This record gives sequence, structure tokens and C-alpha cells, in this order.
Amino acid sequence: MTEQAFAKTLAFPKPRKDGSGSTAQFSFSKDKDCGFMTLAKQKSDTSIEDAKFNYDNKISVKLSDKDMACMIMVLMNKIPEINKGKGLFHQFKSADISTTSIINLKKNEPKYGGFYLSVSKTTGEKKENVGTPITEDEAIVLGIVLRSMIEKIYS
Repeated sequence: MTEQAFAKTLAFPKPRKDGSGSTAQFSFSKDKDCGFMTLAKQKSDTSIEDAKFNYDNKISVKLSDKDMACMIMVLMNKIPEINKGKGLFHQFKSADISTTSIINLKKNEPKYGGFYLSVSKTTGEKKENVGTPITEDEAIVLGIVLRSMIEKIYS
């Protein structure tokens, strides 16, 4: 089992009335010396009041210090989106299958405010995509947590 360096997982659940919401979670693994981000869609048969998220079909990605730094750059409004909209590319190859994940974080249009975080994952022929909005106040907390994760890596 992975030992967590933080007492809590940072979570941004965004349930919607129609069941099309999502959640993003951030945690740090002390024994792997890296951050993890997990996004999951809301189960369509749940409402805002009793929202549950589909963790059986979640998308989890390992975040390096450089990944986190790119995300912080967007959250600090230094750049409008990661890698000019191309995102952060992650690829994992096993003996018979390849998995590709692309993390995107961008500043939303002013009429929406905040940011939009998404991850797309392709495993063989299977494609998945999960995205969630991040409000301005959540962005401040997320930036602090990502910075803390980088500090943990180098402490």
C-alpha cells in the first residue's frame, strides 16, 4: 500500500443535477516521491444531493515535479494553458499494450471564470476523457498543494 505524505486528499467534487458532473482529486505518495491526480465522472443515476463518482472507470495519472510546475504556471496566470494547448503527454508501454494520457489545464473564458482541467486516456482502442472546472478559489488551494508536493519531492 502506498504511504501518503499528506493527511488528506485534495478533492474538487462537481456534481450536477443531470448526473454529468465530475471530480478531481490530488494526493502525494511518499514512497513513490510523486503526486497523483485522479478524475472520475459522476454516476449518471445520482443527483447533486447524493452524488457518487465512478471510480471503477477513473483516470489516474502520476504527476512529476515538471508536470506540477506546468500546472502551477497556468494557475498563476503566467500562461493561458499547458504547452500551448497540447497538454502534458504521458505514455506507458507494457508488453502488449500502450497507454497514452494527456493532461490539459487552461484558463476559462472570462464569462465562465476559473480554469478547466481535463485528462484524456487511450489504452489500445479504448478512449476515455474526463474534465472538471476549477474555480478561482480552488485554484489557489491547488497551487499551494502542488507547490507542497514539489517541496516534498526535494526535501
